[in-house]
Amino acid sequence: MKKIIFAALAASSALIATSASAQVVSGDVTITGSVAPKCLVVTGGVPASANFAGTIALGELSQANGTLRTDVESTFDTAANGLAFQVVCTSGRPTVTVDANAIAAQNVATAPAGYARLVHYTANVTFDETPSGSELVSNDSLTNAAATSLQLANRLASGATNIHIDGANFRTPTAGNTDILVADVSYEGHILITISPTA
Repeated sequence: MKKIIFAALAASSALIATSASAQVVSGDVTITGSVAPKCLVVTGGVPASANFAGTIALGELSQANGTLRTDVESTFDTAANGLAFQVVCTSGRPTVTVDANAIAAQNVATAPAGYARLVHYTANVTFDETPSGSELVSNDSLTNAAATSLQLANRLASGATNIHIDGANFRTPTAGNTDILVADVSYEGHILITISPTA
């Protein structure tokens, strides 16, 4: 009987010794990922795409005497206010570029003296930033041969329309807007905007 008790005590002591010598272990599972520098269209195009677009319809460009309407700018700005463009970039301080192309008669290649097939203007594009503020980039379809570029001071704002367009200084090539606009069923111009992420 004593042998059984001693054997039980010995086994119990061995179990206690084993438990006391056990150590806590830990592990670390690392989760990795990345976000590439990119810009995405939120509104004004296909979501998460690289393109946004809209149309500013000016209607009849000439007034009763055939020269450029004097209220083209207000018509432009009213229509432009209806555009809703939002672009976001994963990187800070994107570079933005604006290039205004003249509103041109699409089916008339040349215009004689005293007539015009082109309407020039200045495109003003404002980019809203976060945490606050905005920056204006302007480009004139006549005087600027190339696009105007600017690296923004901050990130583009998120959560609402953050690109705003207005036009100014609409004119035909001759000073005083005395040119008679040539008839054409299609006059078309473009404001080209690019937004590039910071590498």
